[in-house]
Amino acid sequence: MSKKSIVCIVLALVMCISLAACTSSAPATSSAAPAQTEAPKAEAPKAEAAAPAQAEAPKAEAAAPAQAEAPAAPKTDWPQKAVKVYCGYAAGGSDDIIARTFVDAVNRVMPNGQVMFVENLKGASGTIAATEVAKAEPDGYTLMCCGTGVLCGQPLTIGTEYDGTTVAVICQIANIAQAMVVRADAPYDDLEGWVKWCKEHPGEFTYATSGKNGPGHIGSSAVA
Repeated sequence: MSKKSIVCIVLALVMCISLAACTSSAPATSSAAPAQTEAPKAEAPKAEAAAPAQAEAPKAEAAAPAQAEAPAAPKTDWPQKAVKVYCGYAAGGSDDIIARTFVDAVNRVMPNGQVMFVENLKGASGTIAATEVAKAEPDGYTLMCCGTGVLCGQPLTIGTEYDGTTVAVICQIANIAQAMVVRADAPYDDLEGWVKWCKEHPGEFTYATSGKNGPGHIGSSAVA
């Protein structure tokens, strides 16, 4: 066999091998293409599967009416109506400010949607209001913010329709300091100087208090 024949045979074999390679790689390309076209089909079920989860949202809405009805049931037995808090002095005084500050704080946590409110019933250094509390039903709906003068001073000095057996202290809500105040141009500027002046001028000193038999009145009387 001549060299020319051998070369032709070799070329023919190379061509066959090349064709075989092309033929075997073509299906890989075509098979890859379906994988790309099938990808959206794989994603579509995910989107469809998520839809039922959204469709379940009405179940949460169906539970809402049960939650809305909960406040209708009382959280506690008390209170079932508004609670009155008496102040035995006029509006704007220390007792009134303390009472309103106390009521404002309690109303922030008042159960059952109820409220406390202040009613000013002034007169007789708080005795009139305290008497109303003593006569009220002991149901927790009539209270009073007052000082020790109303509870102790009045019953012990002038006699009242109430005493320690008809009213009870629930808690202490404030401390009030008692101070003696004089004119800025007074001839004394401290307690020692005042006592000295009073001794040198007997019967000349006069004073005023917020109410008879209150802490200020009793304290001043004790010093005098």
